[in-house]
Amino acid sequence: MIETEEHKTGSCPICRNAHIHHIFNLSEAQVVRCADCNFLFLHPQPSDEVLRRIYTESYFLGATDERMRAQVADLKTATAGLYLDQLASQGILGGRLLEVGCGDGYLLAEAERRSFEVTGVEYSEHAARRARAGLTRGQVLVGDLSQVDLPAGAFDVCILADVIEHVRDPRSFLSTVRKRLKPGGCLLIATPSTDSWSARLMRRRWMEFKTEHMSYFSRRTMESLLAQTGFQSIRFFAGYKMISLSYVKSHFESYPVPLWTSLVRFAFARLPRRWLEKPRRLAGSGMLVLATKH
Repeated sequence: MIETEEHKTGSCPICRNAHIHHIFNLSEAQVVRCADCNFLFLHPQPSDEVLRRIYTESYFLGATDERMRAQVADLKTATAGLYLDQLASQGILGGRLLEVGCGDGYLLAEAERRSFEVTGVEYSEHAARRARAGLTRGQVLVGDLSQVDLPAGAFDVCILADVIEHVRDPRSFLSTVRKRLKPGGCLLIATPSTDSWSARLMRRRWMEFKTEHMSYFSRRTMESLLAQTGFQSIRFFAGYKMISLSYVKSHFESYPVPLWTSLVRFAFARLPRRWLEKPRRLAGSGMLVLATKH
C-alpha cells in the first residue's frame, strides 16, 4: 500500500488541478477538495512512519480476540463470495485472477475453490503468510505491485477490495494494474464512496475518514480516473458486504467517531448475542465497480 516517500503533492490526483481547498482536519492529516472535479483526498499525505504505526499485524487481523477473528473470517469469506458472484453475473467463472492487497487471503481462497488460478500481492508479510496458508495452489507475493515479479498481460481478472483508497498515487497504481491484465481483462474495485448514504448522513464524521485512507471517490471521480488510465465499460453497483452488528460495534470502538460511537454502543448494549452475530447483507459505505481493459 505504501508506494513512495513523495507524499506532499498539492495537485489533484484525478485532474491535476493545483487549486485545492482545505475542508477539515483528521488526527494526523487534512482532507482537501479539488476545486475543479471535487475529488477529496489527503494533503499532505501521512508519512511512511505514520503508516507503519497504523499497519501493524493486528490491523490486518481485523479483531483482537479469537471469537471475533473467527466471525470476521466468516464475514470476509462471505463478502468475497458476493464479489465473485458479481463477476459470475458478467460471465466470468474462472481464469487467472490477481488480487492486489489480498490481506489474509479470504477472497483468494474462495476464488480458488471456484476454480480460479489465483495470485495475491500483499504489503504485509504477516498477512501474506496467513493468506498462503489458506491456498492449495495459488501464490502470494510480498511488496508493491510495481515492484513484484509478475508478467505483463497475464491476468483475466484483477480485484482491488478496499485497497485503492490506501495508495498514494491512484493514477499510477491503476496504470500498473492495467499492464498486468490481458486485453479485455476485467477489473473489480470495492472502495468507500462519498455518494453512499452513510457518507451523506455522517458528513465529516463518516467512519471512512481515516489517516490511512488517502483518497475518497465518488462515482464521477472514479469513472474519470478509470477512463484516464485505459479502462472502459465502467459499471457501478451497490457495495454490498456481509457484516454483523457486533462487527459494526467493534469497528466503531476501534475507530471512535464522536457521538456515533456512543450511539452504537448504547443501541447494541441490550441486544441478544444471536442478533449481534447474525450475518447481514448490507451496502453501507461502499461501491462496487467493474471495468474492462481498453
